[in-house]
Amino acid sequence: MMNWHYWSGGWNDGYFGIHMLMHLVWYAALIGLAAVLVTFAVRRSGGGSGRPGAMDVLKERYARGELTKDDYDRMRKDILV
Repeated sequence: MMNWHYWSGGWNDGYFGIHMLMHLVWYAALIGLAAVLVTFAVRRSGGGSGRPGAMDVLKERYARGELTKDDYDRMRKDILV
């Protein structure tokens, strides 16, 4: 008789489902790791919208003299809350 286990490559021994599951887990882990690395790189580089934040705008307005010291302090407290 022929050894069908040998000719089937071992896939008929009941482990086919486990092999497929492990491959899916491995690929999901790789994709998840790539997503985390991309997110980290974008946040670290300051990328994104390219617009200045509220504190930057407030500092610029104060530097141009559009705001008094009291206005600046009040708005800064509102932003930081």
